[in-house]
Amino acid sequence: MKRIFLCLLIISIVAVFSLAGCKVEALSFEEPVEEEAEEITEEVTEETAGETEEEVTAEEEVVEEEETEEETAGELEEEVIEEEATEGEVVVSDEITEEAGTITDIDGNVYHTVTIGTQVWMVENLKVTHYRNGDSIPNVSDGTEWGSLKTGAYCNYNNDSNNVDAYGRLYNWYVVIDSRKICPAGWHIPTDEEWGILKTYLGGVIVAGGKMKEEGTVHWKDPNTGATNESGFTALPGGYRRFDGIFHYLGGYGYWWSTREYNDAYAWYHYMGFSYSNLNKYYYSKKLGFSIRCVKN
Repeated sequence: MKRIFLCLLIISIVAVFSLAGCKVEALSFEEPVEEEAEEITEEVTEETAGETEEEVTAEEEVVEEEETEEETAGELEEEVIEEEATEGEVVVSDEITEEAGTITDIDGNVYHTVTIGTQVWMVENLKVTHYRNGDSIPNVSDGTEWGSLKTGAYCNYNNDSNNVDAYGRLYNWYVVIDSRKICPAGWHIPTDEEWGILKTYLGGVIVAGGKMKEEGTVHWKDPNTGATNESGFTALPGGYRRFDGIFHYLGGYGYWWSTREYNDAYAWYHYMGFSYSNLNKYYYSKKLGFSIRCVKN
């Protein structure tokens, strides 16, 4: 019996220690799970924080990029506008020199001249009614006939000779290219490039017109924006005649031909207006009646 009791006692002790060992193992197993869970939570938190920080940074970068793109777009837009306005022109000089002189056409009309940069221009719009060789330039007053012409002709604004003294005469583009020439000897109608040189010297398209327009509102409509005439060019708003013979914009706008052809029907011209200081350019029908300024060879 003692042996049996001893055996049972030993078995009981072994069983107790075995159960205790399982509990310890169980406890020692649960602790790493909690630690691992904490590590995972920390890692997730750190990763999430990192991702959030990256997202915020990315958002900031996107915002900065969008702002940069907006700024760049604005700058590009300004550059484009500036480029459409100045056509790649660069200010050569702010100084404008003037040297007074005169030139007389074949009809005896006397024009003052002015030196602007390297060019010498007439100060008044052309009034001549004959080509350089003495041939007459037709004066076409009828609107229908004016619109059908494909040869040189001139007219007075509103067919009123009282407008000639101040504003000169209006000519279609066929006069410009006539081999008999309309400007006095030693002078010519400016090319588009020569208009560009003048524009550049005066500071570019946005301000050149103001520096060329006669000051005040004696001839120009109010407000005659930006007009200083510091160049001495003394541009006046002679208006124009349409290809249907109708007259427009005396006192409001001045238009001047260049020798540059756009196509069979159109040619380039330069113009100014009473409400801005630009010297702009465009092309339109050769049948229009515009003013002419001559420049020295």
